[in-house]
Amino acid sequence: MEATARKRRRKKKNYWPPVLAVLFLVLLSGFLIYYYFQPGLVQADFFKEEPLLILGDQVEEPGSLLVTEEGQVLVSLSFFLREVDPRASWDPEEKTLSLTSEGKLIRMNTEQLTAYINTRPVDLSFPLQEVGSTLFLPLDFLLPYYPLQMTHIRGEGEGQGEAVLLDRDDLKPLPAVALEATRLREHPSLRSPYYIPLEAGSFVDIFSEEGGWYRVRSPEGLLGYIPKEAAQLKGAITLPPAGLEYPRRLPWRPMGERVNLTWEFAYSRRDTGKIPPMPGVNVVSPTWFHLQDEEGNLRNLADPVYVSWAHGRGYRVWALVTNKFDKDLTRAVLKSPAKRQKVIDQLLIFTSMYDLDGINIDFENMHPEDRDLLTQFMRELTPLAHEQGLTVSIDVTMISGSPNWSLIYDRPALAEIVDYVALMAYDEHWGSSPVAGPVASLPWVEKGLQAVLEEVPAEKLLLGIPLYARLWKEEMQEGGGVKVSANAYSMGRVQEILKREQAEVVWDNRARQNYAEYQDGEVLYRVWIEDEESIRQRVELVNQYNLAGIASWRRGLEDPEIWDVIHRILK
Repeated sequence: MEATARKRRRKKKNYWPPVLAVLFLVLLSGFLIYYYFQPGLVQADFFKEEPLLILGDQVEEPGSLLVTEEGQVLVSLSFFLREVDPRASWDPEEKTLSLTSEGKLIRMNTEQLTAYINTRPVDLSFPLQEVGSTLFLPLDFLLPYYPLQMTHIRGEGEGQGEAVLLDRDDLKPLPAVALEATRLREHPSLRSPYYIPLEAGSFVDIFSEEGGWYRVRSPEGLLGYIPKEAAQLKGAITLPPAGLEYPRRLPWRPMGERVNLTWEFAYSRRDTGKIPPMPGVNVVSPTWFHLQDEEGNLRNLADPVYVSWAHGRGYRVWALVTNKFDKDLTRAVLKSPAKRQKVIDQLLIFTSMYDLDGINIDFENMHPEDRDLLTQFMRELTPLAHEQGLTVSIDVTMISGSPNWSLIYDRPALAEIVDYVALMAYDEHWGSSPVAGPVASLPWVEKGLQAVLEEVPAEKLLLGIPLYARLWKEEMQEGGGVKVSANAYSMGRVQEILKREQAEVVWDNRARQNYAEYQDGEVLYRVWIEDEESIRQRVELVNQYNLAGIASWRRGLEDPEIWDVIHRILK
C-alpha cells in the first residue's frame, strides 16, 4: 500500500512551469503589441512654432506665409508664382508688381497703400512688403481676383500656433462622414501619433487615398489620415480641369463670315476718295502708331477722316502699332513697367479719341531675350483694351530658327491673351535673300501653317497673305558666281513688266504658282507671280483648316478682282 502511494505521488505532474511560461509569453506579447502601437496613443501637435500655409492638402515650405500682428495674411511671391498665378510680373528696379487676368490689370508698389486696378486707384489696408530678400503679397486684397478661398485657423489654448488654409475653386475635395469614432493621424498608420479624436458622424473632406487610408481635413481644418473603412463618401463631385482659368471674353467676329483684314500702309493722310471698293473686306488696319523714343512716347499718324470713311463702308478699324523693328528701342520701353503703362495709356487715349475698334500689335526684330517682356506687355494691354471694347491682335512670323524674327514670340502664351494672331505667312525668300524664290510658295505656307497650329488655336488664327511679288535680278560676276538682288512690286506692276518684256508665263508645280523669266543682256530676271490662282489656293487653306480668317499685306498692291476672289472663297 505504501509503495503504491509513493508511486502515485511520483506520477503527480507540476503544472506551474508551463503556466508561467504561457503567462510570460502573453505578457511579453502584450508588451510588444503595446510597444509597437504605443506611438499611436500619443497625441501630436498639428501646429508648429511658425504659422502654416496650407494649399488644399499640402503644407507649404516655411517662409511662404507672413501673418502680421493686425491679422493681415501675406504670402511670398515665389509661392504666388508657383501655385496661384505664374503670370505675375515683379520688377525689382521699379518695385512694381503687375497682375493680369482676363479683364483686370492690377499694379502694386512696395510701401504704397494704393494699388491700381485698370489704372483706377484702390486703397490697400496693407501694402506689398519686402522682408529681407522675400517679397510678400497681401492675400486679403488679391483673393477677389482669383478663384481661391481662405480660412484662418488657430490652435486652442494660449501659445498655440495658427494656419492659413487656401482652397482652389477648381479642385474640390470629396465630402465624407466618419461612420465610427476614429482618430486623425499624422501618417497613414495605426502606429502614427494622432492629432485629434473624431467622433462618429464627423464630416471630413477627402483629398487623396493612400493604401487603406484617406488623407482628409477635419472640420477644424487639421490635415491627417483616417482608415478608409471609417469613412463613407457623401456623393461624388465632378472636378473641372485643374488650373486657375478665367471666363473667356468672346472676341468680335463678323456675322456669318470670317475675318477679312487688309493692312493699310499709312505714311501720310490718305485721300479716301481714291480708294476703290473692297468687296468682302470687314477690317482695315492702318499703320498709325509707332514707338518714337526710349521714354515710351508714340508717334501718331491717325486720321479721323479715314476712320469716318471706313465706318461708313462697314469696315472696322484696328490701328497697327509698330516698334519700328528697332531692337534696342523696344527693349528700353518693354523692360520698364512704367513705360509699358505709358504706351498703353496713349493707345487707349488714341483709340477713344479716334473711335477705333481694335489694336494690331506688329513688333518685329527684337532681342530674343525680350520675348517674355513682349508677352507681359500684351498681358497688360489686353484687359484694358477689352474694357474699352477693343479687339486685340498681334502679328507673328512663321516658326523658324531666326532669333530676332521668330524666337521672339511665345506663340502659345500670346494666343491665350489676345483675340487674334495674324500669321505673316510670306517672305519665304526675303528681299536680301542670297537665292531667288517665291515670296510664299504654297507648300511652304501650308507646312508653316501646320506648325503654328500646334501652338495657336485655329479659331484665333488669321492667315497673312502677300499681295506683292519680287522681281529677281541675277547677274554673273567676273570671278564666277551670281549676284542676286530683288525689288518688290504690286500685282499690276509685275504684269506690266512681263507684258513689256513679252515674257512667257509657265506653271511652277513645285511652288504651285505661275512663274516667268526673261533675259536682258547678261542679266536674268525671274518672278514667281502673285495672281488669282496663287491667292485662291492660300485662301482655300483658311477653309481647309477652319481658320478665323485672312489678313493681306497690303491694300494698294492688289489687282481689283482679288477682293472678289478672297470674298467668294471665304464665304
